[in-house]
Amino acid sequence: MTRDAAPDTVAVITDIHGNLPSLHAALARIDELGIETVYCGGDLVGYGPHPNEVCELIAQREIPTIYGNEVDIHLVHGSPRKVNEYLFEDKPARLYERLATAETDPVLVFGHTHKPWVHEYGGVLFVNCGSVGKPKDGDPRGAFAVLTANADGVEVTIERVPYDADMVAAEVRAVGLPGEFADKLLTDALAYLPAQVAGCTLGAVAANGMFSLAAISISTHHRASPAHLFSEVIATAGLLLVIFSLARSKRANAIPAAVGAYIGAAYFFTSSASFANPAISIGRIFSNTFAGIAPMSVAPYVVAQLVGGACAVLVLRVLYPGVTPAEAAEVMLPHGDA
Repeated sequence: MTRDAAPDTVAVITDIHGNLPSLHAALARIDELGIETVYCGGDLVGYGPHPNEVCELIAQREIPTIYGNEVDIHLVHGSPRKVNEYLFEDKPARLYERLATAETDPVLVFGHTHKPWVHEYGGVLFVNCGSVGKPKDGDPRGAFAVLTANADGVEVTIERVPYDADMVAAEVRAVGLPGEFADKLLTDALAYLPAQVAGCTLGAVAANGMFSLAAISISTHHRASPAHLFSEVIATAGLLLVIFSLARSKRANAIPAAVGAYIGAAYFFTSSASFANPAISIGRIFSNTFAGIAPMSVAPYVVAQLVGGACAVLVLRVLYPGVTPAEAAEVMLPHGDA
């Protein structure tokens, strides 16, 4: 169903990177929203298997690329200063305040980091559109921005569009591009799983060495009692509420310190020792100490953690009912890779 958009509504797409199916999905959603004015912030090719087709479609649709002046926006690729500058959300506020003083338009729209975010600094609304063809915020769906001028300024929505990422990943490999390009199309979250398990396991081995224990010592500490499992539900829900509440309240930079403080405290106020992470549960198998967990208790702990996660999601939906996809993405702290 197509609906008519407000007359002062535009869509901004960027960082397509040769991903034709994702571009088709984004344009289809734009058409569905009834938006007639579309701008492109650059990076049409690279990494993906359809560079020529993407360029042809952009030309066919007569989509202006890089610069736009509708609804008083300034469109750049990286930043107003340099085309390849990365404007991550966790950079110091003073940087954005300096950029704001140089702006003549009330809205600065950009991409390049592949991670969407929206924030106002110095009277200027900064809008990172994310990426149509190569998202890096943990969500494999394509992202683009919709901007609507109204009496209060400009309203911004980050739209997410699903497409067949598995098919595009297979095409990336088929045309001889590096396999890592294909892997990153699916989700960066998959890469964290083995890294976390390896890190937690190595941490347990290192701790054993610091206390003159055998490097590998399988735990015999059984924890799958009802009290332990209920405690792990509480511990996991509490941890996620801390993380996402800080992200929702625009204090994402405090998350690392807050997580450390919470886990340190929860270790003592819960009977489960607050594992709150399946990777931790696996790693502590190799610590036959008061901090360890017997292999047979790991599966029940992981189930309890999943239940705690589901509870946290329900509470967050009640506490923050109007969260946009861009705001939801803030929990993924930028790390400089683009």
